[in-house]
Amino acid sequence: MHLILIARAEKNRLEKWKNDLAAIHFPVKTKIVKGKNIFQQLCVKKIELLDLSFPKKELDGMLKRLQIDDKYSVDWKDAPIINTIIQTIRKALKLKKIPEYNSKEPRIFLDNNYIDRTALGIKEDIEVKGEEQI
Repeated sequence: MHLILIARAEKNRLEKWKNDLAAIHFPVKTKIVKGKNIFQQLCVKKIELLDLSFPKKELDGMLKRLQIDDKYSVDWKDAPIINTIIQTIRKALKLKKIPEYNSKEPRIFLDNNYIDRTALGIKEDIEVKGEEQI
């Protein structure tokens, strides 16, 4: 069973709360150890919405670092409700589609292993007197 929630607090308080959650254990009956309970620890996984700010000219490099491509764009064919939620977030944040980039050039290394990434879109910075305001 999964309970997905959004929690907001001061960083240290939130980390302590998550540690407290991770200390919870549940008795589970199993066929492996007959007649005795084993305990399963509550698994706390983090879901974050990140806003990465960088100069516009670095967009191509950032997409390469993050390995953003069709696989990680907004297209969850196996979970249409997730796709609908993501599309709603994209609209609410007024994000534009992620542009194509030169994926043939060698990518700049960033360890993305075991990190699920779903790119929602991009938003351009405001320019004041011809300069980007990141």
